[in-house]
Amino acid sequence: MIIPVLLFVLVLGAAYMFQEKLIFVPEKIPHNFKYEFGGNWTERNFEVDGATLNAVHFKVDNPEGVVIYFHGNAGSLASWGYVGLDFTRLNQDVIVFDYRGYGKSSGRISSEKQLLKDAQHVYDKTVEEYGEGKIRVYGRSLGSGIAAYMAKENNPIALVLETPYTSLNRLGGEIYPKLITKLMKYKLATIKIVNDVDCPIYIFHGTDDQLIGYHHAQELLEKKPSVKLYTIEEGKHNNLPEFPEYHIALAEIFSK
Repeated sequence: MIIPVLLFVLVLGAAYMFQEKLIFVPEKIPHNFKYEFGGNWTERNFEVDGATLNAVHFKVDNPEGVVIYFHGNAGSLASWGYVGLDFTRLNQDVIVFDYRGYGKSSGRISSEKQLLKDAQHVYDKTVEEYGEGKIRVYGRSLGSGIAAYMAKENNPIALVLETPYTSLNRLGGEIYPKLITKLMKYKLATIKIVNDVDCPIYIFHGTDDQLIGYHHAQELLEKKPSVKLYTIEEGKHNNLPEFPEYHIALAEIFSK
């Protein structure tokens, strides 16, 4: 019995020690890599404790507001930066940045507290440039929990969540053995804070999402009935912008 127990303990220990590798799947790119997004944008950096966060800042003439976009758990700005074009069409400036260890950003993610502190730094710098009355926060997949916390701790004019989860560790329990996920340091429990968000909340979720099930969006709606849920029939986890109804709803949100 001793050997199986020791192996079990070792597996749990490894899962705890290396959980960042299970959650975060960054793409590293060279610092001299040239982004090619089209439109008017600049590359910039945010200096945080012990790291530099690389970002792209899309700009339009006379913007009506600005979007801070928190992207998903994989890739880098090389692929995520293109989302900025969806918002510049709606006369919004957009800031999209890479988390620590992603793309050209330095450092590595080591805790939820650090992840949220970095996000707050980007938010604060955006407030300095635009004023808080023009900020909308947008969270996609992993970024939905980060965006929700920014909306709770600050006063943006809207929170938009695409394919959100109720909590990151609950989602982990649907993918990995539940005992392992009880050890997760990263909770990002949107379900626990959604009632503390004062601004309007909008959710996009597809009915055929195989990664973060549609039931997560339904439970967030049940928790806070004032949430506006845009259901994309047959939408999957990564293809909602391919549906015309997504862009129609996005234009509706940004017209308010």
